[in-house]
Amino acid sequence: MEPPGWVPYRATKGSTTSALLDILGTSAHSSDPASVVDAILRAVCFLAAQEEYQKQFQR
Repeated sequence: MEPPGWVPYRATKGSTTSALLDILGTSAHSSDPASVVDAILRAVCFLAAQEEYQKQFQR
């Protein structure tokens, strides 16, 4: 599949690293789902907190 508009963009399968922030998680077997650390959930929580923090400067 080609990128939209033929403009290259950065993408990855499964993980990415930022020079400023690494959000890590762990995988787990389906027989022990409590041992997983969900990196996507951590990223969502971080972004929500960041959005709340930025709101104080928009007033």
